[in-house]
Amino acid sequence: RKEIGPVWDRKTANKKTSPIVKGGESLALAQLQKTVTARPDWTASFEKPKTSCTEVSSPSTTVLSPYLSIGCISPRTAWHAVSDANAKAKSKTSRSKPPVSLHGQLLWRDFNNLIAHSANAQAPGSWGQMQNNVYCRDIPWSSDPALLTAWKEGRTGYPWIDACMAQLRTEGWIHHLGRHAVACFLTRGDLWQSWE
Repeated sequence: RKEIGPVWDRKTANKKTSPIVKGGESLALAQLQKTVTARPDWTASFEKPKTSCTEVSSPSTTVLSPYLSIGCISPRTAWHAVSDANAKAKSKTSRSKPPVSLHGQLLWRDFNNLIAHSANAQAPGSWGQMQNNVYCRDIPWSSDPALLTAWKEGRTGYPWIDACMAQLRTEGWIHHLGRHAVACFLTRGDLWQSWE
């Protein structure tokens, strides 16, 4: 874990980054209003597979994940905002359903939290590590500091991965599919480095 660490530190973060997400609860609620409440037809028809993970000028998702992950806004608040927006959508609007809908995305997010709770209930402290975690296989990962450094610095030679890491470094956030891509590339996808 110490090898991976953050891609920027607190002292230089403001000099190196232009965070896409700022603030706490007030700004989280404003983001919810802007992306969900004020757009009932978009909210009702949202389908995760149709989002654009390469869109940089205006994200094609709600960008609520950072606020949810650190508790600036509760999943319950987001759930009810989605329900209210769906109810206000025009009758002719095609309504998406879980797992691709916004409700489905909230369910998937909390499924992960329930798995973490279950792992920790069975072996306290096991979530976030392979050892004693009933949901992880013990994999004999490779250990190559040069590969890990290239991944962290966005110098892998794979443009998509390097662009995602550059966005993470400059904005402090990347689209869900970008997060998935860089994590898979680090581990089972190419570099075979431990995620711990």
